[in-house]
Amino acid sequence: MKKTIAIIMLIVILAMPMSSFAAGETWEVPVNMMHQSMDPNKFSMGNNAINHIAIVKEANGKYEFNMQFKSMELMNLNGEITNLFVYSNHDAKVKAEVSGKAIDVNGYSKEFSFTRDAKDEIVWVAVWVNAMDELAGGKPGAGEQDAYFKFDWANAKEIVGDSAVATKPEAPVSNEIKINVNGKEVKGDVAPFIENERTMVPVRLISEALGVEVEWNQDEQMVTVKGGDINATLVVGKAEIVKNGVAMAIDQAAINKDGRNFAPIRAIAEMLQAKVDWDNEARTAVITK
Repeated sequence: MKKTIAIIMLIVILAMPMSSFAAGETWEVPVNMMHQSMDPNKFSMGNNAINHIAIVKEANGKYEFNMQFKSMELMNLNGEITNLFVYSNHDAKVKAEVSGKAIDVNGYSKEFSFTRDAKDEIVWVAVWVNAMDELAGGKPGAGEQDAYFKFDWANAKEIVGDSAVATKPEAPVSNEIKINVNGKEVKGDVAPFIENERTMVPVRLISEALGVEVEWNQDEQMVTVKGGDINATLVVGKAEIVKNGVAMAIDQAAINKDGRNFAPIRAIAEMLQAKVDWDNEARTAVITK
């Protein structure tokens, strides 16, 4: 009798579909860390610190999100994300700290993992960054900032074995603004952006690419650019450049974003006695001197 039951059980098991035993799916999902204002074009200052590909694993109807982080420069301080909290209800400010561990992978030093009930596109979080805590008085969590992860599931890739298969055949159109200085593309860790119809670029990136020195005065929120016969300053929030003692109005004030100082590209080029052109097809600002 026992032998008969064992045979029947074996037949039932062999007849079951293989998918019943398949491991959960895993995806590579593009992600950005967005500003708490929910402006769709405004990134959180922590966006430069994340790996923009998250690994998401499905198991038993749950989804484990794995995020990698590296250090970032913030107000001339080197910052590390030390703690991450995920909101279950952002409106009610209900959140819980998630597990993290130290890693050393391609420049990323921390990995955090959290579980969700669905393939969420938006996940609200609160982050502690040691540099922000220091600026806010030094107590852990004093500089806590809210933000949200925006996961692009439309362009996720399912990982099959050691490879990834795109779930969407066409790559998204990039709105990235590129910068070319004297025939060479230059890239910073914070991307240029459009503000009031003006292309805003990192002052240090452009200035140093043209061979001049840049200094930052935190107390006065002032950038000083020196090189050759150029000695110029601009103050964050002020629509003015003072060059060799002469004040020049600019049509958009300098902005501090994600720990970097931005100003209109044309104003920076003119300050540095350079010429700027725009290649619309390549979405590239071309600076020559």
